[in-house]
Parts: sequence; structure tokens; C-alpha cells
Amino acid sequence: MKKKSMILSFALIAGVVFNSCQSNKSEKNNYSLTSTDLSFVQDSDVIANTINNGLIYSLSYIDDYNADMLSFDKSNMSKTADKISKEGIINLFYTENYNIIYSVDDEKNTVSVTDLSDKLVFSVILEKDKQLIDVCEDENSICFLCDDNTVTRYSDTGEHLNDYSFNFENNDTIKFVSDIAEKSDYIYCLATEYNYNDDSSKNFLMKYSEEKCEFESDTELYDTGNNIDSIFFDSSDNLVISSYDDSCAYIDLYNPENAADVVKKEIEGVTHVYGEQSGSLIYEKDGKIYLFDIYSDSSEEIYNTEDEVLISAVTSDDVVRLSFRNNTHLLELTSKDIDGNNISSELITVSEKYVNYLIRDMYVLKNGDIGFVAADYDKGSVCICLYNKNTGAEWFELSGFDMQDESNISLVSINEEFAVIRNMKDLYLYSFIQNKTDSVFVQDATEIISCCVSDDNKLNLLYNKNDSLYLSEFNTESLMAGSEKKIQTVKGTSEDMIISGNKDYKFFLNVGEQLIGVRVDNKEEVLIDWSVSGYKTSINNINILEGDKFLCVSDDNRFVVLEKTQAGEQKVINVGVLGGIPSCYSDYTQSKSGSEYIVNLKDYSEYDQNGDAGIGQFNLDIVSGNTPDVIVFRGAADIDLYREKNLLVSLDSFIDSDPEIKKEDYLSNIFEMNTTDAKLYYITPQVLLRTISGKSENSENTIKGLTENISNYKKEFPFGKISCSQILRYLLSVNSVDVIENSECIREYLEFSKKYGVSDPEDELTMSDYYEGIHNNQIQFMISSFGGFENYNIINKALFDGNVMFCGVSANEKDAVALEGLFSMAITNESTCKDLAWKYIRSFLSDDYQNGISDSYGLGFPVKLSALDCAAKKAQDKNLAISEFPIGNKNIDVGYISDNEIETLIDTIKNCNTKCIQNPKIMSILDEEAKLYFSDESDIDATISSIKNKVSIYINEIK
Repeated sequence: MKKKSMILSFALIAGVVFNSCQSNKSEKNNYSLTSTDLSFVQDSDVIANTINNGLIYSLSYIDDYNADMLSFDKSNMSKTADKISKEGIINLFYTENYNIIYSVDDEKNTVSVTDLSDKLVFSVILEKDKQLIDVCEDENSICFLCDDNTVTRYSDTGEHLNDYSFNFENNDTIKFVSDIAEKSDYIYCLATEYNYNDDSSKNFLMKYSEEKCEFESDTELYDTGNNIDSIFFDSSDNLVISSYDDSCAYIDLYNPENAADVVKKEIEGVTHVYGEQSGSLIYEKDGKIYLFDIYSDSSEEIYNTEDEVLISAVTSDDVVRLSFRNNTHLLELTSKDIDGNNISSELITVSEKYVNYLIRDMYVLKNGDIGFVAADYDKGSVCICLYNKNTGAEWFELSGFDMQDESNISLVSINEEFAVIRNMKDLYLYSFIQNKTDSVFVQDATEIISCCVSDDNKLNLLYNKNDSLYLSEFNTESLMAGSEKKIQTVKGTSEDMIISGNKDYKFFLNVGEQLIGVRVDNKEEVLIDWSVSGYKTSINNINILEGDKFLCVSDDNRFVVLEKTQAGEQKVINVGVLGGIPSCYSDYTQSKSGSEYIVNLKDYSEYDQNGDAGIGQFNLDIVSGNTPDVIVFRGAADIDLYREKNLLVSLDSFIDSDPEIKKEDYLSNIFEMNTTDAKLYYITPQVLLRTISGKSENSENTIKGLTENISNYKKEFPFGKISCSQILRYLLSVNSVDVIENSECIREYLEFSKKYGVSDPEDELTMSDYYEGIHNNQIQFMISSFGGFENYNIINKALFDGNVMFCGVSANEKDAVALEGLFSMAITNESTCKDLAWKYIRSFLSDDYQNGISDSYGLGFPVKLSALDCAAKKAQDKNLAISEFPIGNKNIDVGYISDNEIETLIDTIKNCNTKCIQNPKIMSILDEEAKLYFSDESDIDATISSIKNKVSIYINEIK
């Protein structure tokens, strides 16, 4: 099954609330901005991002399994490198003719055999629970030793030949093989025996007969005595046995034909033995690689490892190493220009002393050094690291810093002489020159918001005092405060900050909704008004570039370039959103907020106090003259009510005069549903298909037919255990508000919902149990919301065995389905920029938006006919679509939607004339009153009367 995020919207699709600033219609905004996203995909964990003089720096951990294979020619010490994998490398084995790479890829134990030129010969996948321990080869085959004491043999072309299993007596000890070597018809095994009784172990050399598939009678040929490293045959058919203790490495030359003739070699200080070629042993000592002539006892240095991590294998001419970069010892510092081009990449080695420190917050000093803070909470220690690419990393341990248990530690400012560090409430100034830490105290300050050290070594602090925001300048030598300046009358927030300046500005203040530059002459200049900038993501670092550009680091570790333009060049479209909106809408809106116009979103759901989607605040804005230019609704009922109040503009003239938007290119029924008195008042860019689904043999297309059909099955919960309220919401949402005035219709819906639902939502099935019940035919019917072709294919094939039928209920008993707009958009009469507002709205009917709808899985069908065909093709693309779906503990093969199914579904959408309405306030009234009936606290007549009365009052209030 392809890894793809899925949103299966079977019942009610919940909108994703987009958080944004409030509307601001100020005519004194100095600047507005366009933005370019410079997000960088990292292969490793990002610790910190920063910017300096137009360059972008990123500090990150190197992944544990980021591996390079390097070859070092000992004759000229030249180096070649080949990246073999970014992840999953477990080990590299070298044989006479092959490199054998053992890795884990997508949870598979993969063994890849390459020749010495790194050309792939063959690969095999080990059994799930096996791990590769060692490899050996003869003239025509390769043996793989696994950790379960088994050997698997393959030919040199990858053909599986045979398997061997080393069986040991199982009493109070356990034996396991750790290394193998092959000669003639025997496999020599280096084995360890562990005794449970006295917690002791011994090492043995054992001889296994491939012909007999058993160990020889003299099973324990040779007790190596020390910790075993490896065994291999040399060119003289001696078995070379390497072992070690705490101080030395031992080389034993063992002749299998003459077991008594053993030559012992001892090398002090050896840390690892890699292998032997042509009578020479390759070993590591004091960070260097040596060739040791076994027979002349002479050593030759061939490579100085310095900071390299691991030498993995050797040949007679070079050293092949597989480098594992451990993410606790190695950091990667990358720099890019503002166009995202790589400038440099450097590795910073973290010494053993600081490997457990949490590293964060990075700044670039004026001299080019990189500074970051590191903290060890267990030790209560905080350090500042300064990294210079020529001299390396220098660590400064801070004394006198109160860790305050698990409080957050951050570096907030740094230059060549001072660093400012803070925890949750206190601020500390560290002097590199004096190597001392001083606590910074501000009289009566309730919260220090931010600070920076200027070029003249003044400490500029931004803090709260008396519910107001103040700026004060401190002398870094005396820590005496200078004069205070009140920045604004409101209290500062944690998002406010002061940022080091450049040649034109002493520093920058990002406070409230403005970025203020404090010039060298102390004059303040408003650089950005964020409320109309079109960029809503919080910023935690800003750098002023030449050409009136701002390079920013956002709070989600992205780099963004914002370009300053004079006010008046761009107009602001104020958009009010009721009911919350999906992320696809907000993302697209932000992308359209550019040089031609700025979109200022106001999400009224933030004011939602009583389940009314912010309608109360929206009505107040209308009364006070702050009506948005565009309103966006989830559902259509409220739009119709505001249309009746003459709040909306007819869109027909805009469409008729638009050279690109032609009604015949779109679903005609969508325009018809949004038309009243021959006028189109709002558009719906994408729609969901709402219905009750059932297997074809179980289905009828009226509530009466459905009720009779359900009663024939004698099932207590034919819909499964879903709440009564959920059933009622569906029955009423696919009918107009006029149904509320029909007492008999409400009665029928209430009785139906109570009979086939559960009154207590806590009794509802989990979604996984619900799917499984439908799949196993234990649940007959499902309240469905189809959000796309692929969504339909999964529900049809995985849940209904490919026999799904729409048996939904509508008041006119014509349609088995209803169409629900994911959101609808309209222009208000009060707008002073209607032409610009239409440009914004019509962009949602463009190919750019319509063709991208299918990429937002489950979020609706496009309304443009060509885009509908495009979405259908994507659902059949085997590289994009999902072919399996999990039900219970198994995956169901759903294949891909067929041409016939696509044609049927498109015809259903085209011919649907029922509009799904979800007025949030009316639904809230229904929930509140109906639950009394469902729990037997009110009879049905009283419930119907109360519903009709409260809905009537609400509608009259709106009118």
C-alpha cells in the first residue's frame, strides 16, 4: 500500500480553522510585502536556522545511518568517495572479490553484493528476524553467517545453493558463532560459549564438515582465550585468528593440518584488526592504520584516521571504509544564499564531553563565527560554542547560571565579546573576555520579552512593566540601566522581539503587528505592517537585505524573503470567513496574496462562543461598517439569509464580462443551485457528495422505502452504533430549511433517528470497528460523504464489495444524493473594490486551483468539467492512487476506479439537484432540543414545537 495521507470523510467533514490576524483597514500603512518561500528539505534533524548579511545558515544533526564509502589509496593517500546510502546501512564486508553491503531498507534485511568497482552483482533479502554477522567466499560461492547460527550459501551469480545450521548441545550453556572462514569442504567457525551458572564465557575454534553437515568429533579445536575479533585464511593456508584484551591485540597463525604448530604475535595498543592480504595484517592503533607484515613483524603506516569514524575493510592496495556519522558527535553546518543555492557545508565535531548537551539557537557573528548554546540538564551546565571554520569549535562553560530545573534555555543574542542567555524568566550576560556570567535585573519588570547586544556593546532590552512594553539600554560593563522608553500602550507578548541591526539600523523591534526599525539617529521607522502583509506565519529572526528585501526565519524553520514595496502599489481585499475553512483554502489564499493585491483574512470562528461559527461578531461588523469585501461560508444557508438582506452582489455581470470564465465549462447544476430569481450570488469551487450508502440489494431511494427495507432485516442498529443526532443531522442537512416548518417531516426524522441510533455518543463504535462491521456485512447502511473519485473507490470496494448504491433521502424524493459545497464565496455590496474582489474569487474557478483539488484527498470534486476529468485520471494513476485499504488486521485490495464507475459517478454529480445545507446555528438548535427527546426527557410533540419556535426566532433575528 502506498504511503499517502488519507482523509476519509464518511460523516461530517470538519473544517480546519485557519488562524489569522484580524482585519485592519488603516490607510497609514507604510509598506506591504510580497513573499517568496525558501523552505529547504533537510536530510537530518534541524537544530537551528539563522541569517547574516544575506546568507542563510542551518545547523543540523547528521543522521545515524548516513553512510559514505571511501577508498584510500595507500600509495599516494588520495581519497575517492561514493555515497552508498543515506539510511539503513548496518555493515560493510570485504572479501577477495566483492564488497558486501548489509542494510535495512523499508524494514527489509537487504544484502547487496557488488564487485570491487562497486557494480551490483546480486542482492538477497534475509528472513525477517535474521541479522548478518559475517561473510566468506570460495572460488564460486559466497556464504552469509546470520545471528541464529545459520549459514546460507549463494553462487557468485546470486543463485541460492544450500543452508547450514550449527546445532549445539543446549544444557547450562549457549554457543553462538561470530565469524567464519572456508577452506576445502570445511567451514571454520569462531564460537563463544556462555555459561548461565557462573556468568562466564569461553571462545573456541570449531570445524564444520559441509559434506556431513555436522561438526567434526574434535569440536573444540582451539581455545583462543581472549575476546575474539575475527578469523580468515592467509595466502599460506594458515588460519589467522585475531583476538584482544584490555591492552593488546593477539595474532595467532593456526595450521589446520598441524594443530600443534601455532605462531603467536602480540601487538600492544591495537584497537581493531581489519583483515589480511598477501601476508600483511591491517590494524588500527592510535588513530592510524598500519600494514603489519605477519612474517617479518614490521609495520608500515598507511593512513591517519584523524577524526574519521570507522575503517570497515581492506584490500592489498587501499583501505575501504564505511563511515557512520553519529548524530551525537557530528553536526552539519550548511550555508545558502537567498535563492537557495548551496554556498558551503561544514562538519562540526562535538567532543565527548559535550555529546549529551542539548544544542539549540544559532547566530552568525560579525566576524563570521557561528555561535550556539548547549545545555546538560542533568549536570546543570550551560555552554556557549563558537565555531570558526579554520580553528574549529571552542566551548565556554558558563558559571553562575541558574538552570531552574527543567526550564528552557536559549541564546538570544551574541557578538564577539558578549552572549545573552535566558531561561524561562531570567536573563544572563556572559563575557568571553572576562569569562564571567552576570544576571541582568530590571526593576519592576514582570517579564523580559527579548534583547540584543548592539555593535557598541549596549544591551537593549524589551520587557513588560505595568502592563506596558518598554525598551531600555543597559551598559554591559556596569549593567546599569539607561532611560526607559514606552513602546506601546498594550502589554507585550512572547512573540514580540528585538533584533540586532545592520549598518542602517541600530536594531529592529517586531512588536504587535509592526516591524519597527530604530535608525542610528534613534528615529523610528515602521517597516512592515504584518496585518496587511499577506504573510501570517510568525517570524523569529529578520535580516534587512539590500534592495528593500527582508530575509526572515519563520517559527516552522523555514526561510522566507519578503520584499518591501511602497504603500498604494497594492490594494487590500478583506475576506471574512464563517464556519472555519479547510487548509487548502488558506494555503491558496496566501499564495494569491501578491503584488496585485493583499488578502487580509479574518476568521470569525475565533469568536465562536455559542456554536454560531462567529455569526454574532460578523453581524456586529456589518452594523459598525466593517463589512468585508468577500465573505466565505461553510454551507449555504447563511448566505441565502444574507442575500435576502441585500448584502450580496450578483456575480452574473462579472462572469459575463470575464474573458476566461464561461459557465458552460462548469457543472451547470452548481450554478443553478446558487441562483435565486435568475441571479447568481455566490460560487462554490468544490463539492462533496452526501448520501446514505448501502449494498445494491439493500437499497431504496425514499425514507419510506428505506424504513421498510431496514425493518425487514430486523437489525437493531442497521447503521451501526452511531448517535441519533448524527442521523438526524444528515436527514435535515440534505433538505432545505423549509422542512423545519413541516411538523410531520420533523416527526418522521426524529422517530427514525431515535429508532436506529444510540442516544449516548459514548456508546458509538470506533471508526475502525465501524468500517469492519460494514465490510463484514454486520452493518447495512452508512451515512457517507464522498470527497473524490479515489475516496469513492475505497468506500465502494473496501466496505461494500464493489456493490455500493446511493440510497439517501431528500424531501422531493428525486435525488438519492445531495451536493455540499466545501465552502462558498460571495462579494458584499459594501465592498469598495468589487472588481478586485472578483479577481480573487474567480481565481478559485481557474485551472490552477481546479486542477489541484484532486491533490487534496477527500476534500471535494472540482466544479470545472475539465478538472473533473483530470481528477478522475489521477484516481486511475497507479503511481498516485491507493490500491489497498486496511480493514481490521488485513489490507483489502481495492484496485483502481474503472471507467464505468467514473462515468456513473460524474453523471450522478451532474444530475444532482439537491443542495446539502448545514447552517451551524440551526444544527446547534436541533442538537440541543432533539437530545432531550432521544434521552426521553421530552416527548416528540414538545420537541417539534420547541425546534420550530427557536429556528423561527433565529431566522427573524437574522432578517
